[in-house]
Amino acid sequence: MPKVKKNKRRNLSYKDINNEEPPSNAKYYFENGLRKVQPYFFTYKTFTKGRWYEKSIYSIFCKEFQDHTPEYYKKAIETGKIKVNNKIVSPDYLLKNGDVVSHSIHRHEPPVTSQKIEIVKKTDDFLIINKPSSIPVHPSGRYNHNTVLHILMNEYGYKKLYPSNRLDRLTSGLNIICLNPERAKAMEYNLRHKTILKEYLARVVGNFPDEEIVCNEPILTVSFKLGLNSVSPDGKPCTTIFKKLHFNGKTSLVLCKPLTGRTHQIRVHLQYLGYPIANDPLYCNTDIWGQQCGKGGVNKEGIDKVIGNMMAMGFPNLECPDTNKSISTENHESENKQETDQNPSQNDVNQEKEKPSWFVESCDDCIHPKSDPKPHQMCIWLHAYSYSKDAWSFKTSLPDWAREDFVEDC
Repeated sequence: MPKVKKNKRRNLSYKDINNEEPPSNAKYYFENGLRKVQPYFFTYKTFTKGRWYEKSIYSIFCKEFQDHTPEYYKKAIETGKIKVNNKIVSPDYLLKNGDVVSHSIHRHEPPVTSQKIEIVKKTDDFLIINKPSSIPVHPSGRYNHNTVLHILMNEYGYKKLYPSNRLDRLTSGLNIICLNPERAKAMEYNLRHKTILKEYLARVVGNFPDEEIVCNEPILTVSFKLGLNSVSPDGKPCTTIFKKLHFNGKTSLVLCKPLTGRTHQIRVHLQYLGYPIANDPLYCNTDIWGQQCGKGGVNKEGIDKVIGNMMAMGFPNLECPDTNKSISTENHESENKQETDQNPSQNDVNQEKEKPSWFVESCDDCIHPKSDPKPHQMCIWLHAYSYSKDAWSFKTSLPDWAREDFVEDC
């Protein structure tokens, strides 16, 4: 009897199916204290993830992606901007193992700070930098050129860089980037086996206890679309050690030592303890979490309410929304459009403005450009301060908010 060949999926990575826009093609410009990238055409590609199997492509885009409205995604699927295996499918198409999903867009990357990336130290194996807040480490989601890796490649001529500790976009501080794959593998091994001592600084609400606090609460990602994490018995095990350094009468500076590396680990553990990072737009927000702000954890019913609050405030459209407003970007744009329609003379003025060279008539982001982020939307008071192991130790300078004489503006 002839052998039946099993259908095996090739062991491909994200890079195998994506023709990344080379860093050298980036057209940066600086405006209002921000680094910006001229928009360009780009096609996202990704393999179908396990949690997407047997779900419609339309439902997945509506549930897990945050750049556009459900109406946009439906039209994009029907017109072929969104394809599966390079073919147009219906919105009801059920995704399966091995499917490659693509989305062709005129890409508008969000701006980041124009602050220069400080090189703390360079060796034959490492590039140690002090990452400014607001800049993601590596290409992901809406960010490609406005990332640490592409900026360094573009400005310093590096061809290949291998980041080791991938800080959150809003987190500043020490970032270890390896210059060769061998060193990167060794660093990854050390991080995974907890042989590297990591120290972070955070400024939190209130007077943190004087004694050392160890938090062992497991953390679960409760919404992939919103990037929301919470303490949960169903989460992954993690441990963070906290020690207060000083208190200024309103907030405390706390030394944080994460022994594991879960997403938002320090932010979530501090929230659970009742001392969230003082300017954290997500985990220190009573409009989202209620008066207790997540202290002691939130049950399943409470998490559903939190997610509803975030959706209502525009978190699906803004990674760090203006928490003083409780309307979504979509509603805001609708109101702006209504005002413009009622004021034809203003509309005429807008039309007379010279359009930039990269303007595309069919691109919603070109027609309705997003406003620049405000300073308080571009950082949180969390800083990777020191990484050390046996024969080496790297440390950054202190951010202004970590100084003992720091006083909050409000």
